[in-house]
Amino acid sequence: MNKRYNGVIFHITSLPGPYGIGTFSDEAEEVAELLHKGDVSYWQVLPFTPPSAGDSPYTSYSAFAGCTWFIDPRRTHLLTKEECEQFRYEGPPYEVDYDFVRQNSEAYLRLAFSRLTPDQLEEVRSFSAREPWLPEYAMFMAIREHYDDLPWYEWPDDKLRMHDREALLAFAEEHREELDFTYFCQWEFRRQWIQLKRHINGLGIGIIGDVPMYVAHDSSDAWANPKLYQFDEENNPLAVAGVPPDYFSEDGQLWGNPLYDWGYHKKTEYEWWIERLKQCFFLYDAVRIDHFRAFDSYWAVPAGSETAKEGRWEQGPGMDLIEAINTAIPDAHIIAEDLGIVTEGVVELLDQSGYPGMMVMQFALGSFEPGQRMPHRSHENQAIYTGTHDNNTVLGWASEDEYFHRQQMLDYIGFPENEDWTVGGLHAPLNRAFIRQTWAAPAYLAVTTIQDLLGYGADTRMNIPGTKEGNWTFRVPLDALQRSDWDWLAYMNLLFDRAYPYDEMDAIELSIHADEAVDPDTLPEEAAMASEEGSGED
Repeated sequence: MNKRYNGVIFHITSLPGPYGIGTFSDEAEEVAELLHKGDVSYWQVLPFTPPSAGDSPYTSYSAFAGCTWFIDPRRTHLLTKEECEQFRYEGPPYEVDYDFVRQNSEAYLRLAFSRLTPDQLEEVRSFSAREPWLPEYAMFMAIREHYDDLPWYEWPDDKLRMHDREALLAFAEEHREELDFTYFCQWEFRRQWIQLKRHINGLGIGIIGDVPMYVAHDSSDAWANPKLYQFDEENNPLAVAGVPPDYFSEDGQLWGNPLYDWGYHKKTEYEWWIERLKQCFFLYDAVRIDHFRAFDSYWAVPAGSETAKEGRWEQGPGMDLIEAINTAIPDAHIIAEDLGIVTEGVVELLDQSGYPGMMVMQFALGSFEPGQRMPHRSHENQAIYTGTHDNNTVLGWASEDEYFHRQQMLDYIGFPENEDWTVGGLHAPLNRAFIRQTWAAPAYLAVTTIQDLLGYGADTRMNIPGTKEGNWTFRVPLDALQRSDWDWLAYMNLLFDRAYPYDEMDAIELSIHADEAVDPDTLPEEAAMASEEGSGED
């Protein structure tokens, strides 16, 4: 009998903690303990890469770097308790204050960096030499800062913009300390995450990460590797990503990401994609590939277009790429986000890949059209979600004025007639019925969001696609998590045979960077502490 699992989407930014954003902290370990109490198999997160435009984790300066906002100053072991207290956030614990976080994290990371001994700095530099992407990323960020955060395609120095080797060597010589600072931040990010992940895995909880299909135009990836993309001789995009017009948008969605030159990727045997996924499987135990359908075919919009209407479908790499991935990373646990416009080609590619696809309850129960994919028709090789980071909360969705099938939805999930579905909170009856129906599905993995588990409304939604303001700010105070009924979730997992823990023995065993990884137990000992209290840990 195949094992059945469950999961909760809870991004690091949403964790409780004293610094205006969630971090790799003691609070994160306590959250893991609570998830363990609920017999959660997988903790699903959003991309760990450093956000750029709009603070979205899906638009990043690098496909490989880690978000240094997640670094907890108390765990650097380079700052005193008193210093860590000075960096505390005094605002509300219910949302991320990105303006504060940007300045605050920069301040404590630079202070910690200033405390490195020569031996520790050498270790940091050795780490950077083992990560091929890191010197390019550090250079990219240093030049951006030098030019007041201008995107690389607007840099006034043509040689730096065009990645001229001699110009870059000269710049590096003049900005060595800035490069070292970026190396240190990535080293510390890696060290703290390995330490936290070891604790989470030890509780029988695996981590599901997220891989955006495309990179941002203003990223070190596009700047340092222009041959990977559909660029002209001046490294300007010939076409950009988006999706075509549909029922929800008459103009389609114009994302603007550079498109891959799949012909060139094929010549390199998909080296960049394989290295990217290896990096992901070093950080996570499973990964969800966003917009998987682009592997089959993708919407290409000519650069300069005002809307996505002018685009056309182009052929993706298909099984050629998937076979390369499967050869390089055997038995990798990959979940394919196959939502949106699903053609016969996408269905066939998903079937050939063997990857589990996705079903979202809100989409499935939103129309009740004959022949559509419904929860009871899900299958074992599939993951089913109450909603994702792009959906409204269950309560918010059910309350929308345009939702015309509410009674059918309530009937489908077996909602009692004498109950009030509008009631929210820890024991929200709609949410419990909704999660119960999701857990009952045949799919091997059932996942809910932390908002739906806590019975929160639309004001806690993580993201509204197509909007640029007010997203990604949701946070949960620790006391709200402690009050939650984790015993009920554990009972649902027992009732529907989903109480299986993530088992490292069943997981993919990778040797990726195994002999080169930062050892989480190798902590700075001299630490240049400013007082006798020692480390900043409580």
